[in-house]
Amino acid sequence: MELKKKKINVMNKHNIKVHEEKSKVRPIFHDSKAIFDRYKRATKLPKKNYVKRIHDIQKEYLKNPYYGFQKRTFDIIISLGVTLLILSWLYPLLFVLIKLESKGPAIFKQKRNGLHMDPFNCYKFRSMRINEFCDSIPVTDANDYRITNLGKFLRKYSLDELPQFLNVLKGEMTVVGPRPHMVSETNTFIEISQDFHKRHDVKPGITGLAQINNCRGYIGSIGHLSSRIKYDLFYIRNASLRFDIIIVYKTIIQMFFGRSKGH
Repeated sequence: MELKKKKINVMNKHNIKVHEEKSKVRPIFHDSKAIFDRYKRATKLPKKNYVKRIHDIQKEYLKNPYYGFQKRTFDIIISLGVTLLILSWLYPLLFVLIKLESKGPAIFKQKRNGLHMDPFNCYKFRSMRINEFCDSIPVTDANDYRITNLGKFLRKYSLDELPQFLNVLKGEMTVVGPRPHMVSETNTFIEISQDFHKRHDVKPGITGLAQINNCRGYIGSIGHLSSRIKYDLFYIRNASLRFDIIIVYKTIIQMFFGRSKGH
């Protein structure tokens, strides 16, 4: 009996150690305090050290080929579905309507910063009249004189963002991730916040944790910027396929069943 108890105790200890090792290489889907407490107990390091350890572990996980395969497969499936089932008939319709209301291309291309700050052409259905400030002055109000009548409808339901699924298929964006900003805005935000550049450790997304928490649209204050960065960095620290599915689900719910006004 004593020998059996010893074997069981050894096995239990071994299982606990294995579990702890595995937990260090998998994303953690909990709140930040729980993560900090867990790693503080495990490593017995000062706070700044175990916080850095969490970030390093997650960076390694994001570079893991298995996670990259999961993420890319998810992106392709969602993007192909949207392209074939929605854009295939919606694009011709909006092409005609956009052309009838104002001059200019139906698809608007705007330079934005992507992974590692590399610029790329972000696609959108054109919701504004052609103007010289479209790449330098962001829309700050729904009644901006540059926005067309059709553009107001497209922006209200985020339909103007649908062409970005083509960016996803090209590998420039992902379905879930921090939203990309105009190059002029990015340059400003980097000067304001020392953490802003960390958002570019991953590809920009069509939707994200910040967006489902009403951090959308124009960033008009440092408080708005801080909230956006907080959600984006939390997503990066806890990125996983499960997290992406939850964010996509909540995005769809908000689109069809109402959304509160973002800032």
